[in-house]
Amino acid sequence: MKISEVCKVSGLTRKAVEYYIDHGLVTPEMDDSGYREFSQKDSERLKQVSVLRMLGVTVTEIKRILKASQPIEELRRCVLKRQVDYTAQEQQIKLLERLADGESVYDIEQEIQNLNDTKAIKLKLLEAFPGYIGRLYLVHFAPFLEEPLSTMEQKAALEAVINFLDNIKVPEHLRKCMDELQEDINFGSNEHIASMEKVKLQEIDNMEQFMQEKREFLQTYQEFKASEAYTSSLAGQFAKALKEFNNTNGYNEVFIPAMRTLSPKYDAYCRKLEKANRILLKQYPEYQQ
Repeated sequence: MKISEVCKVSGLTRKAVEYYIDHGLVTPEMDDSGYREFSQKDSERLKQVSVLRMLGVTVTEIKRILKASQPIEELRRCVLKRQVDYTAQEQQIKLLERLADGESVYDIEQEIQNLNDTKAIKLKLLEAFPGYIGRLYLVHFAPFLEEPLSTMEQKAALEAVINFLDNIKVPEHLRKCMDELQEDINFGSNEHIASMEKVKLQEIDNMEQFMQEKREFLQTYQEFKASEAYTSSLAGQFAKALKEFNNTNGYNEVFIPAMRTLSPKYDAYCRKLEKANRILLKQYPEYQQ
């Protein structure tokens, strides 16, 4: 089909279609007369682009979505970015209202800085780690990033966290493994991840009860993780690669300690986690492996 027809189908103007061609979102063939010939696939892609643009998705983000091996996963990451932006905008509006009510700029200056720092860390978490892992880390750490920074130690920890996320290099084999895993497994929505995090917190708070109720499950799960079927599977290989990565890139030695200093709430969570882990290992020492 010619450009006039594809404009009708996609709802885009000729100028918009040409813009997306220039940016490589579609690559129509040229006919013998030198006119662009759009395929059905081109038309469908332009319709996708049109809808995504109406939803405020940038051209750069659309490129990533269209090129991704799992576009749904990339869309979910895009949703999280929008949620981070939306939360920050809500806080900005509240601060503006306080200024309008007569508060001094000096009274809210530190809150503005904290807001910007929090947003930066959240987005860096999402960008630093591939696929589902980036979403998981953002959802996991976000609730612990809302506290004000009041000490020099916290400000130094903030710098350490940002520096770590800015300089982390994820090995290509880990990214490839994540991509392959996402082809086989639907990791679920952002809401599903948040729900799992909530359940995990409840289990940590009631570890002894959890072990009593899930005794059979824990035994079966440990046997499965030790099996050849799991260790040779893509999921097992990825879990091993991620563990090795976190043990060698400073995640455990730099990032986690800095997060504990940055957020007293996160430090309290880690203390609960350590206590729960001691209870678990006392009952199931094989989990130490």
